[in-house]
Amino acid sequence: GTERVALTQDADGVAVALREVATGRGWTVRAGHVVGADGAHSRVRRLLGIAMDGPDHLNDQLTVLFEAPLGKVVGDRRYGIYFVQHPEAGGVLVPNGQGNRWLYGRGWDPAHEQLEDYTDARLTGLIRTAAGVVDLPVRPVAKGAFSFAAQVARRYREGRAFLAGDGAQRMTPRGGMGMNTAVAEGHDLGWKLAWALRGWAGPDLLDTYEAEWRPVGARRTARSAD
Repeated sequence: GTERVALTQDADGVAVALREVATGRGWTVRAGHVVGADGAHSRVRRLLGIAMDGPDHLNDQLTVLFEAPLGKVVGDRRYGIYFVQHPEAGGVLVPNGQGNRWLYGRGWDPAHEQLEDYTDARLTGLIRTAAGVVDLPVRPVAKGAFSFAAQVARRYREGRAFLAGDGAQRMTPRGGMGMNTAVAEGHDLGWKLAWALRGWAGPDLLDTYEAEWRPVGARRTARSAD
């Protein structure tokens, strides 16, 4: 429920202006460093003025978070993702936590469609068709859209601020490399920050983060789009 409004740096640290969305209340947090691990549409990255290189909109997907007793449908064939080949409701079904919470994703054309075109009734019909159960009780919870991209930040560091994970590179889901790269980057940057802050290494150690990980991110991002 909190968003970043501004980010400024000086020789001693970083000041981040925050705003509580519900109330509009604002305050400032000061820290030695900032890590922008805030996703594909990273606000930190935008505040730092760091551009992305590479293609966007490789594939546009509509996603629906919903509740339905699909556990009874799949029985003991419980998997992490189900690819649906039905000609009228092709896409994927993904368990989303415990119980009856699921995610349904399918391709769509945002140039000629709007989210408002997908009413609860239409989404319920698509999900029932995808599941193969005509009377499946479905409760849509939320809907949204996202685009597959293969983009890499031009730099992973700006002064005392760093980018990691989807904030540093946007990969397609193919190959599962996005999360693996994010975890590895976070681990690497974490210990380097700890060593520098504790005086176990000089500040030059922090320069090795981008030098080592941007080539890896660029290679994996290109591979995810191949």
